[in-house]
This record gives sequence, C-alpha cells and structure tokens, in this order.
Amino acid sequence: MKTVFSFHRLIRLFLILLILGTSTSLFSQDCVLKLREAQRLYEQGQVEKIPEILASCINKGFTREDKLTAYKLLIQAYQFDDNMAKAEEILLDFLGLFPEYQTTPADPPEFVQLLNTFEVIPRFSAGVHAGTGYTLIQVTGKYDAQGNSRDYGNYSSKGIPLNLGVFVNFFLARQWQLCLEADFSSFKFSYDDNTFLGIGRLSYEETQNKLSVPVTATYEFINNTKWTPFLRGGPGINILLLSQSQTSLQYTGLEHDPRTGESLNRTFNRNRLSGFAVLGGGIKYKLSKGYLIADLRFNPGFTNQTKIANRYASPDGNLTGNDINWYYLFTDDNFFIHNLDFTVGYVRKFYVARKK
Repeated sequence: MKTVFSFHRLIRLFLILLILGTSTSLFSQDCVLKLREAQRLYEQGQVEKIPEILASCINKGFTREDKLTAYKLLIQAYQFDDNMAKAEEILLDFLGLFPEYQTTPADPPEFVQLLNTFEVIPRFSAGVHAGTGYTLIQVTGKYDAQGNSRDYGNYSSKGIPLNLGVFVNFFLARQWQLCLEADFSSFKFSYDDNTFLGIGRLSYEETQNKLSVPVTATYEFINNTKWTPFLRGGPGINILLLSQSQTSLQYTGLEHDPRTGESLNRTFNRNRLSGFAVLGGGIKYKLSKGYLIADLRFNPGFTNQTKIANRYASPDGNLTGNDINWYYLFTDDNFFIHNLDFTVGYVRKFYVARKK
C-alpha cells in the first residue's frame, strides 16, 4: 500500500509539472505573438493600443531580447503619442533592468535622444569571495618557562588556510573605489624543536579563527577590454574568535612517558584585537551587471599575538593551570602573523538612473 501510494504521488507530481511547463510555454508563445502585434500597430501608427497589449507580458513572459524590444516599443509609443512623462517613466524602468545598455544603429533617433537625457551611475557594488593563502610567523622574542631568552626551534605554516568574505565597494571617482570587507579566516602554524631543553622533541600546532575587517582603496587601470587590473591598499583590524593548540613533548634518553593531551584553548593568552595592513592587487573580468575578481594581497601584521600579561597565566588565575608552561614546558614567544591571501569572487554592481 505504501509503495502504491508513493507511486501515485509521483504520477500526480509529474502531471502537475507537465501542465505547468506546458502553460508556461503557451504563455511565452502568446507573448511573442503580442509583441509582433504591437510592432505591427506601431508601424500603422495605432500606438494607443500598444501598452494594453504588452501589459501582461512586460514583467513575465518575454526573453531578455524580447523584453528589450518591448520596452523600447513602449517608450516610442508614448513618444509618438506625445506623452513624454510616461515615456520617461518607462525609460527609468528600462534603465533599471538594463543599466549597461548601449545604443545600436537600429535604435530610432527619438529613442536615442531621450536616452541621452538620462545618465546611469554605479552607486555601489557588493560581492563574495573565497580562497586560501600562506601564513608567515615573525618572531621578535623567544622565552622559556623561567622568563629567559632562548634561540632554538622553528615556526612554519601548516595546512591550507581558509578565507571567506563579503564586501561592499563604494564608487569615489571614475577609477577609485572604497572597499569595506568582513572576512572569516582559519589558519594553522606550528613550532618544532628537536632538541627542546635538551630533553626531547616538542611539537606545537596552533589554529586561529579570526574575523577581519579591512578598509581599502582600489585604483583601477581602466581600458577598453573586459579585463581590468587594479591595485589595493589600506588598514584592517583582526578580531580573534578562537585559538586552540595541540602539543606533544617526546622525551629522548629519559624514562618518561610522552606528554600529549587534548586541545588547549589559547584565546586567553592571545591579543583579541590586532592590526594589519593590506597591500595587493588583482584583475576583474567584466560580466553583465558585475564581474569576476581575482585578488592577491599581502597582509603584514603589526600587533604582537601574545598577550604579554598572560604569558604565564591561565584563565582561572592559577599559574600551574597553564598547561602549556607547566606541563609541556613551552612558553609563548612574542610574534607577529603575516598572511599572503589569494581569493576569487563575484561582484554585482548596483546602479541609479536619473535625468541629467
């Protein structure tokens, strides 16, 4: 019974979709016939009937090219009828749908003349991007559990960083834009010392999740092709969301079990806010109402990642509760994080049309 019931439901769903598809196809064919009728009436000078004929199809039923033809026909009909207010109203709707429309030799002079009394200005653009990169660690001071300086061990990038973001561009001038972004990034770095304190090997790996808010200015090298190179620069702020570490201390020559454990939350020992700069550039590829973008940037950090006041502390205020220091014998160094990021994305332009 259950199988039969499901089969009957599938049959009914198929019939409904078939009816809807047939209805849509018939409606589209009807709109094509109405457009031909409107063109015939315009050629005969009977323009007063055209708005009524096209009314049911102007918003739904036409292909893009047919919609272009229908809007231009409506505008010309109102021009012919000396109803300039209505012609300008329809032209504004037309420019809202086709803000990047370029006239052709086939366009009537009256339509082109009216079109030239309006201007379309890009108000802003918005987009999304995603990518990866490389993390560089710059150490400015190394410390041990007694607060002494040391000079051993190496930091390196780990894994494949993730970068996801949204952004809005505001047009300042023909070639200048101001970009506001909100990016989520997740990356790893590691520290390895094969002769740690002379007792063994220490492996430390830290994962950071951050929200970045850069504010940059872009300069575009505008040309007559679909490809537009650009340069980018500006400041930014990182907000640390979470920092976690995995640590392993393997003894050599000593009869001790290796020290390993669960992930440790390091957020308390890190500066939650940090500053950085953005230096980079990329290229855009023009699409209708937007473009694809490839962006390469270097983000040098200029804030120490280690919160010095909490170097030897734990969230509960108990020094011996800081497992990094007193269990793994590892102490945070002073270090800066620099990121090299590569992202690709899509940007959509939003325009405003107005009379000159």
